[in-house]
Amino acid sequence: MARPGKLKGVRDSETFDTKAEVMAWAVETEKAIQAGKRGEIPDKTFGQLLERYRDEVSITKKGERWERLRIGMLCRDEITKIKLQELKTDHFATWRDRGLRSVSAASVLREWTLVSHALNISVVEWRWLRENPIKVCAGPLNRRLGIVGLRVMRTSVCYLPLATITRRCPPPSQHGLVLPGYSPRKQPCVPAR
Repeated sequence: MARPGKLKGVRDSETFDTKAEVMAWAVETEKAIQAGKRGEIPDKTFGQLLERYRDEVSITKKGERWERLRIGMLCRDEITKIKLQELKTDHFATWRDRGLRSVSAASVLREWTLVSHALNISVVEWRWLRENPIKVCAGPLNRRLGIVGLRVMRTSVCYLPLATITRRCPPPSQHGLVLPGYSPRKQPCVPAR
């Protein structure tokens, strides 16, 4: 067994009262380091990921208080009990829809942004995930864009079924979007085929 807190150039330290606590911590730390080097996803829940984000990242932000409150509310949701290995895009789509039934789209979008950043940190810095599962999932509707029936969240674009639309839309280029099949002539918004 390697020395406590050091494994092939990776260093970590902690203070404990007893040798038994030191040895238990060393074993856990070494397992975590080795799992990270092999690209394995740790045996943790999404709630534990949010708690680490709250304790390490949120405290550095100006809006720390609000992020801590939002994470506290998120930790009450059933999605936080899911293991990271089992976390899929479907879980976030269900969570988004559940949130939209109880609060406004703007509130869900704020939580969505927070969760997306936490997942990005876990991919890039902590190596707890291989990819961000929320990245390919469409975010809540953003009505301020003025484009009816289109969900936009960074790179995700999802067309919604539109039965009847009578409203004219502004050009998508006005919003920084490029829609396939869009004609600049005045026409009702319809999904591209």
